Amino acid sequence: MFARQYEDWYHNLPVLLDDLKTTFVNVRRYQNNTESLKENASLGNKEALVKKNILVGRMMTEADAMIRRARDRAAGKPIKNTTPLEDYDFDLRFRGAMANLSVPAFLKRSAPGMMRVHCGKGSPEEIQICLHLIAVFGLYDKKKFGTDSAAGVQDYCDKYIGLDCNGFVGNLARELKLAKEPETPIPYYAPKHRRRARIEDVQPNDVLVWTDNGHIAVIDDIDSFVGSSGGKPARDCTVVEATAGNPSGAKATADGGLQHSTYSIRSVGKDLVFNVERPKGKTLNRVYIAPLA
Repeated sequence: MFARQYEDWYHNLPVLLDDLKTTFVNVRRYQNNTESLKENASLGNKEALVKKNILVGRMMTEADAMIRRARDRAAGKPIKNTTPLEDYDFDLRFRGAMANLSVPAFLKRSAPGMMRVHCGKGSPEEIQICLHLIAVFGLYDKKKFGTDSAAGVQDYCDKYIGLDCNGFVGNLARELKLAKEPETPIPYYAPKHRRRARIEDVQPNDVLVWTDNGHIAVIDDIDSFVGSSGGKPARDCTVVEATAGNPSGAKATADGGLQHSTYSIRSVGKDLVFNVERPKGKTLNRVYIAPLA
């Protein structure tokens, strides 16, 4: 798994709807709900945390109701009402251990991930679960979309779900079974003893960590040789990042979001600090480069 493949998974995420049909959702928003930013309408999303609480509350209510009903059935008591998740064969076929859980156990085990989903740290699987439940419970904008749950979950995703920079990189690391998580602080990615020292040594799935620890991105692919630009060394690479900026120049990410663009690594100097153009031909940025590990 490389960074572009993982980016594409977010942009073309299959989501099972309430009628068990599949839609494809584009997770594209930049979202950073750290305490200093969550009130910011563009970078953070305080309302997303409200929606998270509504969803988790509904998940717990449904799980508890299903447990009570199962006990009543076992005792031979009549069952008056069912929950939406009991109205069809609940087989989400998600990857991992949760695929074989009972529905109440699945809901309870999934609940902590809903916080990650709504604060810029969600994995593709967690977002799939979230949006499936949004469709099942009808928690999208029903006034606007009615029974069109496919349009409703995309709208919900656009408003309340996104990624921040280490949310994307940390989830990629976890997918690769490396010792990082979406909540891993940025400085942990480039400790001094792991930093690259030469342009020639930079590889795919290396991370670029800004020297102020304000941003992190990951290299998808890189030229196999060191060329030159204006008589100085340069090595171009494709970089994937979740950012409030728009280095890709794409209209879809004009307000920031998950994207990729071409960077040019120009030099490395004191303290293993690389100068990179972001994007190629534009502003020089000072970064450390280290393996994603």
